[in-house]
Amino acid sequence: MRDSHVKQFAGMLFGIGSVAFPVVALNFGRDSSNSILFFIGIIIGAFFAIVGIILSAISLKQAGDNGDNKAKGMIGLITSIVSIASCLFLFFIIGLAILIAGKM
Repeated sequence: MRDSHVKQFAGMLFGIGSVAFPVVALNFGRDSSNSILFFIGIIIGAFFAIVGIILSAISLKQAGDNGDNKAKGMIGLITSIVSIASCLFLFFIIGLAILIAGKM
């Protein structure tokens, strides 16, 4: 019972962190000299999202078996999925921008 609560909380923190890392990196990487910082923030955000999805899914399974509350696990899963989708979208946009810049 206690183990699923800890995993739910950790999954929630990783999910929220996965959303926050690219946003914070975007604020620091506004000029061209710090654009690598934005890219690193996206990679860290994607990593946090993957860990958040895994932890949240495991905790939801354990909470369902024990009859515990699943709210923190659902928050972690939803924020992690939204974050991984936004990171993939940003990778697509960056790749497209590099492709267009290479043709000029």
